[in-house]
Amino acid sequence: MQIKLVDLTKTYPGDEKKGIPETHAVDSLSITVHDGELIGLLGPSGCGKSTTLYMISGLTDPTRGEIWFDEEEVTDLETEKRGIGLVFQNYALYPHMTVYKNISFPLTNMKVYTERKDRRLSFLSEWLEAMEKKEQIKAILLSCQDEKKIHKEAVITGLTKKLPCSLSVAKALFRMPYLDETKEEEIEEKRKKIQRLFEERRKKLEKKGISFDSDLNILSDINTQRKIQKLSSLAEEIKAMEKKDQIRRILSECSKGEKVQKEEAIERLSKELPCSLSIANSLCRLPYLDETMEDRVEEKKNHLTKLYEERKERLEASGITVDKDGVLSKEKKEKPLMTTRKLTKDEIDYLVRDVARLVQIEGYLDRKPGQLSGGQQQRVAIARALVKKPKVLLLDEPLSNLDARLRLQTRAEIRRIQKETKITTVFVTHDQDEAMSICDEIVVMKDGKCRQVGKPQDVYRDPNDLFVAKFLGNPPINVFHGYIKDGGCYVQGCKVLDCPNVPDQTVHVGIRPEGFVPSAEGGFVLDVQEVQTKGKDVDLIGAHPAFEGERLVVTVDSEARISLGPVTFSIRPSKVYLFAEKSEERIRL
Repeated sequence: MQIKLVDLTKTYPGDEKKGIPETHAVDSLSITVHDGELIGLLGPSGCGKSTTLYMISGLTDPTRGEIWFDEEEVTDLETEKRGIGLVFQNYALYPHMTVYKNISFPLTNMKVYTERKDRRLSFLSEWLEAMEKKEQIKAILLSCQDEKKIHKEAVITGLTKKLPCSLSVAKALFRMPYLDETKEEEIEEKRKKIQRLFEERRKKLEKKGISFDSDLNILSDINTQRKIQKLSSLAEEIKAMEKKDQIRRILSECSKGEKVQKEEAIERLSKELPCSLSIANSLCRLPYLDETMEDRVEEKKNHLTKLYEERKERLEASGITVDKDGVLSKEKKEKPLMTTRKLTKDEIDYLVRDVARLVQIEGYLDRKPGQLSGGQQQRVAIARALVKKPKVLLLDEPLSNLDARLRLQTRAEIRRIQKETKITTVFVTHDQDEAMSICDEIVVMKDGKCRQVGKPQDVYRDPNDLFVAKFLGNPPINVFHGYIKDGGCYVQGCKVLDCPNVPDQTVHVGIRPEGFVPSAEGGFVLDVQEVQTKGKDVDLIGAHPAFEGERLVVTVDSEARISLGPVTFSIRPSKVYLFAEKSEERIRL
């Protein structure tokens, strides 16, 4: 699923009396999230990233702009019809429900559009098909057996996953004595009984006019045939009413004085229009010969047309296509009927256990949220969002409530789950480490506007402006007051970069912490005030007269021997960025 935002804007009105100005939470945002991509909305608090997420979900209405899911515009579509899964910052789990019930909750009222089947017949057919796999069933039973007993839950899970089959069939198979060789005849008798019940059920349904395809999908039934016949009759009557002049002529010729000879008129109408006798009878009752009542005839025709369209729409919702005459289309005669229904308990159970395996919480389904760790609760929230098989997954700062170690583990899990499901995902965060580590692309936002979009490493290496350069990077970029003169960039009289063809001006000079190399021959002097060892690297906290920030940090290799006081560095040109003094836009060389 591709998501496209076009000129998306959200404005909150102000209040002049209270002195509250109008607020542009999101301002003309236009971005594209490609199918199967994980994109991060990154920025400080108040930049509009969560508002953007809620507009995508439908929880917040945009002031203007468009939201597209593939080729469908969903700007005004209800949230429940968008096919999205949303994970909130605070998990929003139901504390009184088990993990299983929390995950299954969205499925309880969910409806699916699917082929019509007879549930009893389908169950018997599936049971028969599963019983053919004796050796596989025995192998699963043996693998779930220890010295004391056979573990029922493990067997049922194994049968549903490996055969595969529904939960009801798995439970039925578990009750059969497959591991007792002396009872093979009993199993065979059971199979014959199920076969007999299946045949009886099918014959009973076929006597009622129900036909099936090879997969036991219902192709036709009496009610559907009657509906098609009624629709065809409506189409025939509307078509007949189009021939007003011919009807008037026949009725006029069959009149004696002011009275129409009904039997003669019905016979002639049915033959000459032509139409059925019942339609001819209806036409005779309409005041075609009274010019003052033409509106009544037209009103009747409009009523029939509206009724036709309503019935046709209901039939098409069942997977039945009819032509303009209300006749079943030839190419659809062998297509199964469709229906909208709720999920069965078996289907819900399968989906819940399947997604629980995906997020690795299948062992906690009987616990309540209060008995889980923060990371486990977050997995439950993700499972609940994924269980509906959404087209889009929306994550609103899902890791902010976790401690540092859990954050690392859970963000890796989110990336694994996203890659396995290949679901288009929008991930909101203010933490650049999270965004850069798991996102395919990031959107850096400030004051409701998009400042830059691209692959995380590309944005880091090639920022468009000073804000992006400062926001990405840990430790952050060091910014100095500098100037360009005679094709060179200088900081406090020290040349840090050649910049030919750039006019003389004052600039902001950004140097990444890893861009400083201790060197006796270098000309850039920092006053090192503190040394912080971080394993393979060492952070030097220092000062410089031209530094514009609060904390100057330089990262060097741990093997470098650095003492406190003035230290001389050379500068890597690839780690130096120039920005215009007023606009703070990047000056590209």
